[in-house]
Amino acid sequence: MGRLIVLAEDLLRLLGSTNRLRIVERLVAGECSVKTLEAELAIRQPTLSQQLGELRKAGLVIDRREAQSVHYSMAPDHIEQVQRVLSALNGADAQRSHKPKSETRPVHAAQFGRVLSD
Repeated sequence: MGRLIVLAEDLLRLLGSTNRLRIVERLVAGECSVKTLEAELAIRQPTLSQQLGELRKAGLVIDRREAQSVHYSMAPDHIEQVQRVLSALNGADAQRSHKPKSETRPVHAAQFGRVLSD
């Protein structure tokens, strides 16, 4: 269980950036060129390149060159884990939106250990 918590913590740290989270959400839907990501997400190219570099370094995304463009996609070994975390985050958001503010609780990294181990 400790290993899962560390994995969840690492993944959540990576997804802690709004831009990286938006990029990952888009890439879960399928491969995309840098130019398309830039247009769809309205992230400036230097920022986008930096964030994609972080995701690539962590092994979450892979890239391939096609002529003069670079296409990114989710790394096959991580896509299922990322989808589970995104689903859990979306579920937490849905639960929060139906409760009065005083009843909402923060989502903690420990909760994602269960998500990753399923």
